[in-house]
This record gives sequence, structure tokens and C-alpha cells, in this order.
Amino acid sequence: MVKHISWCKGLLAALMAVSLMMLLAATVLAAEVHTGPTLTIEQDEVIDEDLFVAGGGVIINGTVNGDVFAAGGSVTVNGVVNGSVTTAGGTVTINGKVTHALRAGSGLIEIAGEVDGDVMLICRDLEITDTAKVGGDLLMGVRNAQIGGTIEGSIS
Repeated sequence: MVKHISWCKGLLAALMAVSLMMLLAATVLAAEVHTGPTLTIEQDEVIDEDLFVAGGGVIINGTVNGDVFAAGGSVTVNGVVNGSVTTAGGTVTINGKVTHALRAGSGLIEIAGEVDGDVMLICRDLEITDTAKVGGDLLMGVRNAQIGGTIEGSIS
């Protein structure tokens, strides 16, 4: 029971942090802000600043040259983020490349791509596939984890 409460508090804290970032996004001058039911950054699209997105579904197929702050029912990164990703969603999927850190809170997190920095996760289920590569440490609070691929740093 204590682990379940601790896990819920952590997820709630992550969701509140992302929500706060979304509310404060309007005061940031060098950023793109997108909201809607389903948001897609197309494969040929390049965003040269931080990206703040919220929607039922968030899909990044293109390139973001900056940090990504995303909240949605599902958040998927298939493209390249030249920065960090901070996200909360029902499902978070990283198939592309993140050149800095990944911070995520979710029910299910799947990593099949590459994260060059540290990965900090709070989730119910975690799957790091055999194709995944984490260049830094993996810090996780999870109920179920399947870890494949390469983790260059420590796992805790």
C-alpha cells in the first residue's frame, strides 16, 4: 500500500509540474505553444525553439531544436529533439532521438529510440526495447519494467 501511494504522489507531482509549465508557457518569449485534440509536428517540420504542447495526442515526427514540454493522452517522439523532453501522458513512446534528458510521468512508457542523457521516469509499466540506447543514468519509479537495449549509466 505504501509503494502505491508513493507512486501516485510522484505521478501527481509530475503531472502538476507539466501543467504548471503549460500555464506559464505564455510568458516565455522564445517558444512555440500548440494545443488541440491531436497535434502533429510533421516529418519535414523544424522548430527552432522550445516547444510547449498539450492535446489528446501529441506526435513529433519532425525536428525540435530546443526542449519539449508535452502533455497528452499519448505522447510520441518519432523525430529528433535537440534538447530535453519533459512529458506526462497516458502513454509516452520514444522511437526517435532525444539529445539531452528525458523526464516522464505516465501509465506506460516505451523507449525504442535513443536518449543521450539521463532518463528519469515515474510510471506503472516501462518497456525499454532491445533497439533502445540510454547514454546516461536510468532513474525510475515503476511497478513493472522490461529493460533491454543499452543503458550506459547506472540503473536505480
